[in-house]
This record gives sequence, C-alpha cells and structure tokens, in this order.
Amino acid sequence: MSGGRSSLINAARSVFLKYGFRQSSLVLVAEEAGLTRQGVYHHFKSKEELFLAVVDDALNRLSEKGIAAADLAETNGAMLEEILFAQLDARYSGIVKQYEKFSHVQELIDENSVLGREIVQKYLRILQQSIAKRLRAHISADKIDPRQGVTCEQIAQYLVAAARGLKRAIPVPSEKKFKADLRNMVAVILAGSLQYEK
Repeated sequence: MSGGRSSLINAARSVFLKYGFRQSSLVLVAEEAGLTRQGVYHHFKSKEELFLAVVDDALNRLSEKGIAAADLAETNGAMLEEILFAQLDARYSGIVKQYEKFSHVQELIDENSVLGREIVQKYLRILQQSIAKRLRAHISADKIDPRQGVTCEQIAQYLVAAARGLKRAIPVPSEKKFKADLRNMVAVILAGSLQYEK
C-alpha cells in the first residue's frame, strides 16, 4: 500500500471511529490527513470506497494478528484448544475493546454488514480455512478425530460463528468477559466435536 493511500486509510479509520460512518465526510478525512479534499479524491472516489478500504485493511490486520497468535501458541507447545482460542481472541478481542472506547463501533459494524459484505465474507473464509487446516494437522498428529459426520470445516464454521455471536452480544461484553466466554465456547465446541482415539 502506498504511503499516501495508507495515511488516508489511517486518517479515515480515526474519523470513522470518532464520528461514525454517517457523520464522517471526506472533508473530515482530508483535515485529519492534512490534505485537501482533492487529495483524498485522488485515491478514493467516495466515502463508501474509502470505508471499504478501511474495512479491508482492518480485517487483513486482524487476520494476520490471529494467525500470528495461533502460530506463537503452537510454537510454544500449546494444546489445540489454546491455539484456536489464541487465534479467535486475537481476531475478535480488538473489536470488543473498540466498543469500550468508541460510541460509533456498532454503527460501523452495521454499515460494514451492508457495504462490506464481500470483504467480510472473504476474511471469514480465510479464518475458517486457517482453523480447519490447524484442526486437520492436529487430528493427524494428536490421535483425535472429529465425531462421526462432523468435518474440520464444520468445526471451524461453528467456532467462527460462535465467536462472531459473542462479539455482537447485547449488552456488549467487556473485553475480560468476552475472553472468558470465548475460552469456554472453544472448549465446549471442541469437546462436542472431537473425540480422542483409544
């Protein structure tokens, strides 16, 4: 990503978090970035296009952060449950933390569901594929099997759907409660989906 585009995305992220999507404007982003409105238009044709760039950048960062956390847990010899918790925690806890800091996060998530549906789906597929791949690796190495009729892809889908549901709970959980609930949810889904070979 070029420096100018990257700077605009960072400025836009800040503006969207502060004002929400509806009250944000390219003028506010330009002011935050120290540019003219024409400077913003050089990179983005509309507020919606800029919002989608912010969403794509944020989800890419969260995806990389989740994979890195799982890799680190795996390198440190953690069990499968802790590895998957680490990946989902790194992927979703940052979003929950934003709820505590900014009043417009729910509006941004709702807007993202409309405008950024394809981007969200892309990163959900990446997350589910990453989890399914880890499950397959551990199943062959750790003498565990999915219960009859359950695939690694389904387990990954259950884990991601449950984590997303926890993130959107009403009232919004504190980061501490989210982590505790996420840890329990991973344990329950894995216990119900996997069995150890005898």
